[in-house]
Amino acid sequence: MFEAHFNANLSALFDTDPTLADTIKRAALGGSFELIVVNSDYALYNIKDTMRGTLLYENLPDAMQLLLKKLKQKTAYDYLYLYGIGNAYTLPFLLKNSAHKRIVIIEPEAELFFVAMHLIDMSVSLRNGSLVFILEKELTFARAVQLFLFKQAKLYARSFELIPMGAYYEIHYAHSMQWVHERLLEGLSHNITTSGNDITDSLIGVAHHIRHLKEMITAPAFESLKPLKNSNWAVVVSTGPSLYQQLPQLKVLAPYVTIICVDASLPILEQQGISPDIVTSIERVALTAEFFKRTPSSFHRDIIFVCASLEHDETLDAIHGTKILAMRPFDYNRYFELDAYGYVGAGMSAANMAHELAFIMGFDHTILIGQDLAYASDGTSHAAGHVFGAQEINPTSREQFRVTAYGGKGTVSTQLAWKLFLGYFEYAVSIQKGYMTTFNATEGGARIHGTIEKPFGQLAQEILASCHPKKPIIVPNNDPSTQKMLLEHTQTKLAHLTHEGTLLLEAVQEAFLYISSRCKPLEGLNEDEFLHYFDQETIVELLDKIAHVRTMMESNEVYINFFADVMQATMLHLELDMAQIKVRYVHDKTTNRQKAMDWILTHQYWLFHVAGSLHNTLELIKENNPFD
Repeated sequence: MFEAHFNANLSALFDTDPTLADTIKRAALGGSFELIVVNSDYALYNIKDTMRGTLLYENLPDAMQLLLKKLKQKTAYDYLYLYGIGNAYTLPFLLKNSAHKRIVIIEPEAELFFVAMHLIDMSVSLRNGSLVFILEKELTFARAVQLFLFKQAKLYARSFELIPMGAYYEIHYAHSMQWVHERLLEGLSHNITTSGNDITDSLIGVAHHIRHLKEMITAPAFESLKPLKNSNWAVVVSTGPSLYQQLPQLKVLAPYVTIICVDASLPILEQQGISPDIVTSIERVALTAEFFKRTPSSFHRDIIFVCASLEHDETLDAIHGTKILAMRPFDYNRYFELDAYGYVGAGMSAANMAHELAFIMGFDHTILIGQDLAYASDGTSHAAGHVFGAQEINPTSREQFRVTAYGGKGTVSTQLAWKLFLGYFEYAVSIQKGYMTTFNATEGGARIHGTIEKPFGQLAQEILASCHPKKPIIVPNNDPSTQKMLLEHTQTKLAHLTHEGTLLLEAVQEAFLYISSRCKPLEGLNEDEFLHYFDQETIVELLDKIAHVRTMMESNEVYINFFADVMQATMLHLELDMAQIKVRYVHDKTTNRQKAMDWILTHQYWLFHVAGSLHNTLELIKENNPFD
């Protein structure tokens, strides 16, 4: 039986995480732990830590009951995070609870995974992803980010808890457990922060994207650039304080490597007589246009400009070279099904975009220069020659953070935006491993974990010894008949978007007005009057009304694929509050009624914000429709 369980579990794990499966297979029983059968009929086992001479559970029956009692209070949680797998006794109880969408177990000892996989069959859950095993030493920042990438996983941020699976872990792994907790919170915080908190910013992006749809389709498609790399090495040029020291070497390398520079670096390169192959630009503000206005239009002629489709008109008008409008990987961009024009710009900066572009184009090696992501020792934030000055961002004007310095010695001062950019680089490098090697030749600023730190001069010598001169990149224009077809397709998608959005708005407004009218008498009531004002029938009626409108929205493809993404900046923070209510443990009729009342009242605000966001988005679509 033990062997059958293990083989089934191992096979499932090989399908989802072959590296971990191989590690567990090789762990075997290494002598650090010994299995003790207490009652095989009830799958009750203890484990002895032979190195410490202690049991995982000193009083096994009581310990199991204590764990089950603790986990019972989490029965409504969609996502559970457990520290340690222990004897796996509680797993069957957790896995049969359909409310748990995913259970993540972080274990410090591979051998304990090996033991647990012999005790019960969990192969179905391992294969479908509802049960995730992570070995503690493999919990990188990138892995933590991945765990919380999906919207539903983020919603439970305020109820997030790392649950130790027994006193053994709390006693012997207290420091490690604290480290895991902090690492998971870093990943969660990164995802929450990058979701944004300003719907105005989102709506500006939507307005620009829709207004530029026709221009995007009639320009060269982003997919036509993907196979056109003209060397094996890309150099991503950013504007950190260290850039200036690398420019002489870059000028020597320019004929042999593909230079992808961020928009802010363009004027600096022009001053040095260095012409980049590609320039990336991502910001939706008009100020970005200055980087292009400060360079001669003749200098633009042989450059390819990859711009996000949501950029400001002034920026696009200031560009005089080959212009590609590329969609970012947002749902509201994907809605239009114009895949040939996307997707790039998952990160938050033009440098993140440039690095991602190098990967998409299939470069074997990418070198980062000027990517300090930190203040220099003299307090400067940007390179000499930057359009807005070397001290564009004053260190006293932003909240400061300390991060590991380039080279790993000491720390450097950074600020929130750069810290987020840094997180995106580390995540990108992690998922690109084995496909593209990223060298950090900045020689200053912050360490980007996962990159290979190497002096730019040394890399240049290696490149010059083996590379041939590059040829210009020439991007072909789209076929006119294809353009015509895509323009008609986009016009249809916009009409459908407006129609479905209007129907959604009417339904949400009706639900909001109804629930608000029923709840108005609650204002001014004391706690007891408030709790008992509605009879059970009214509570059920209002809960059904809420469930109906939510189901209608969550089953509507236009809402899922467009509006939900646009609205996430404002809706996420409301849904974080509602998620806390959803997972609240109820143990009697009073707490159940309190939970229901809180759910109803919170939805008043939620429906109000949904209606407002839908209305504003629809108005922007109508105002910026390029086909009207």
